[in-house]
Amino acid sequence: MADDELVELLRPPDAGPGVQFRQGVVMSWNQETAENLVAVDETVMANLSILNTSEAAILNIGDVVSILVSGNTWGILGRFTIPGSPEAVSALSSLRTQSASVTGLESFTSTSFKAGSGPVVSIVVGKSGRLMVFLAAEISAQGTTAAANTIIAGGDMGFALSGANTLGAASSRAYVVSGNILVSSSAVTFGTTGAAGRLVLLEGLTPGLTTITAMYRRRGGAVQANFENRNITAMAL
Repeated sequence: MADDELVELLRPPDAGPGVQFRQGVVMSWNQETAENLVAVDETVMANLSILNTSEAAILNIGDVVSILVSGNTWGILGRFTIPGSPEAVSALSSLRTQSASVTGLESFTSTSFKAGSGPVVSIVVGKSGRLMVFLAAEISAQGTTAAANTIIAGGDMGFALSGANTLGAASSRAYVVSGNILVSSSAVTFGTTGAAGRLVLLEGLTPGLTTITAMYRRRGGAVQANFENRNITAMAL
């Protein structure tokens, strides 16, 4: 097939005057650029415009979409969704965030991640399998040393997943406060503190209700790490 014939195959046909609605099936979808191939009847069209950008991140191959047609201008309105179906849950969850906070101070002495008093949130992971998790806290660490030394001390606020997805806490997905503290005399108390947060993107998850639980640990030479004003905010993408 010549190149110009291929272009004609992928070009949206002129639907004539007035506005029409058509139905298509997504054959290819790039979630980063929105480049697409959509089959309408026996015609495959390339890179249709997107009129409902809120759903652009969750469209996938095989989705049935409604298409608005005016002349030779074609645009994807969105997916056909049946109430109570996984597609409907995915569409609604893409517009939601879940957030929880715990203000009180809590201390941990273990170097392994442990659950405390929260926070905990539950959210429906959509068909895209993508989830954004934001962690925030005020973290301090303290301890003693018997001699002059340089101490590394701090604490990690991580999270674990349960439910439709299972994932253990890890420092690579945690908000970490850690500092090198020069102790110039013996038997003194040292400490480090920080207040900020971290954004973590998870991909390749299983669609479904997922619970996110905050997890904590001390690190380095600290005797204990202290956490307060903690927050987890999750967004299904």
